[in-house]
Amino acid sequence: MDSQRLVDTRTMDSAPASRKYAALLALLALVAFLPSAWLCGWIWDDDSYVTLNRVVRESDGVLRAWIPGATPQYYPLVFVSFWIEHAIVGLDATLYHIDNALLHAISCVCMYFVLHRIRVAYAFWIVAIVAVHPMQAESVAWVTERKNVLSLCFAMMCILAWLRIDTASTRAQRSKWLLISVVLFAAAMLSKTTAVFVPPVLVLIQLWERREITREFVLRVAPYFALGIVGGLHTAYLEKTHVGAVGEEFALTFMQRAELIATNFIFYPLHALLPAEQVFIMPRRPIGGMNDAIDLAGFAALVVSVALVILAAWRWRRNRAPLLLLLWYGAAIFPALGFFDVYPFRFSFVADHFAYAALPAISCVFVLCATRVVRSTTLQRVMLSVVVVALIAQSWRALPRFEDEQTLWTITAEQNPNAWIAHNNLASIALSQAEEVQTFAAREERANAPQTRELVRALATEALERSDRMLETSLDPLVGFTNRAEALRLLGRLEDSLAQTDRMISLTRGGSKERWLRARVLELLQRNTEAATEFALAAQALDGVYRIESLKSAMRLAARQKDVPSALVAARALVQAAPEDSSARIDFGALLLASGAHAEGRRVLSVALASGGLTRELWTGATMRYVQSVIDDPTAEEDEVSAAHRYSDKLVERSGGDLVAKLLLAHMRLRTDDREGARALAIEIETGSTDERVRAEAASIRARTN
Repeated sequence: MDSQRLVDTRTMDSAPASRKYAALLALLALVAFLPSAWLCGWIWDDDSYVTLNRVVRESDGVLRAWIPGATPQYYPLVFVSFWIEHAIVGLDATLYHIDNALLHAISCVCMYFVLHRIRVAYAFWIVAIVAVHPMQAESVAWVTERKNVLSLCFAMMCILAWLRIDTASTRAQRSKWLLISVVLFAAAMLSKTTAVFVPPVLVLIQLWERREITREFVLRVAPYFALGIVGGLHTAYLEKTHVGAVGEEFALTFMQRAELIATNFIFYPLHALLPAEQVFIMPRRPIGGMNDAIDLAGFAALVVSVALVILAAWRWRRNRAPLLLLLWYGAAIFPALGFFDVYPFRFSFVADHFAYAALPAISCVFVLCATRVVRSTTLQRVMLSVVVVALIAQSWRALPRFEDEQTLWTITAEQNPNAWIAHNNLASIALSQAEEVQTFAAREERANAPQTRELVRALATEALERSDRMLETSLDPLVGFTNRAEALRLLGRLEDSLAQTDRMISLTRGGSKERWLRARVLELLQRNTEAATEFALAAQALDGVYRIESLKSAMRLAARQKDVPSALVAARALVQAAPEDSSARIDFGALLLASGAHAEGRRVLSVALASGGLTRELWTGATMRYVQSVIDDPTAEEDEVSAAHRYSDKLVERSGGDLVAKLLLAHMRLRTDDREGARALAIEIETGSTDERVRAEAASIRARTN
């Protein structure tokens, strides 16, 4: 591979041909990955990034995305893009996947123009492999990895703008293009800090074009390095303090760290060369041999890595290409090598999406080596065309695994049986499905049907088996214990489930989630006093879902025991903790009515009814409670009576003329001195109802109208 063969000897004035090749690259990228729009859905942490993210769903999210800590990672432009998509289509995943594919295609077009502009030979084929390679599927087909595709898109545009600086004819134009380039680099860093490869690449371009590193160049490139260093350190800090890249999985010695860096450095080119299988969670290779010494494979990787750098540096005077390509690859893969810990290292030290920005350098080496072996231009085109077609087919094969979370984790567990997170998430999915079955059966009054019990038992058994498999392979057993305890509870093995929750509490010193889980088991064991104590302890959490769940459970338990004062305390705290929860507000209003606080109860119910967004069932229940309270309370204010009359009218309308709703309306007409209207309704109810109690009440209303 000599420098001469790396330089495109064609003239730079073939703009029509360049545009044709760029359009073809965009088409290839879309052919490979646009099918994700109808094949792929939401997976893994798409909930925290999009579907359950309040920044994405709420009207002020476009501003809140810029506040550190408001989102899982500080990539504000990513969340702004999600906010825009949510405003257009809500949670229909199709548009999100289309946009990822389009951003990938735009990146490839810009990449081609960069390589063409600096006269890299075979630029089209280099980018064509990047455009369709199955390693890219993880970044394009996974909505959360908008980070990758958006960041690389801005990074490529940044480099293009940089290249315009030297062709500008005036100082003002050069300053303009420099400003545009710096802004685009900042946008890339605000999308994902893997864009730190840009400043080194700018230096490499200078060296590639055999230009001197002048003082003017250093001053020009300095802002990029400053932004890159600040952004990179900020991300490393957040990975440790906010994302959770801490724990035993990250406790590596110096030699283990060196081994990790070397093996990761060697892994990605080999994986890209032979992409026979895409595994979402690849096996987590043990780092370090006996006594924390570097093992044979790690030693070999370290030797090869160092040897490559030394050899490339030694050949610098004769041929700059090897060292420049090596440095390009090193700059692009640097964030994933292991110098800094990132959260996914908990599951595996390598992942396809880590190499998204590094694949162009790998592709460049592959194409240039292949064309050195095959000298015929015609054979080169045939060979590379076959490679591109084969890669497209492999990318299509990789896409269906991203259909949904259950599909993804099932395939992952089959490919990598030691992927503990796959077993854990499959256990969680099975438990969630069991809860859904129980909720649906209870609503349909089939909770004790044999089919329901059998299905719940099958799902709980699967969850238990997956949890046991997870506990065999994970360094962090707590999540596995949680799922195991829930599975045992659903299977009716309550004492075993209680023992499991006790073990969890001993590990966590009594977290709110563990307390809540323990209280649920105690409640099923009818140890209600202990359950109430545990719910109260769990509810002491300052925030979070388990504080809410604990308050709901405490309220329900107290109400079932007819302890209205305790239920009211829990309900009041619940409304304060979750003011947007209309169901909680309705329960609070009902408890106030039961306690005799009729006026306050009606005020709470009226707020809930005015909030909107209630299900038909919730609205009906709250309306009936409000109207019945007014009927039973002769001291109700005039505005409350008017409101109850309006609500009862709506209730009859929405229920399609339900006789019980008409009975409430008849009461309200009588209350407002509409005797004729009340009498007519009473007669209609007496004629149409088969319920003796309803008929008797209607007769009473009719008698009072005489």
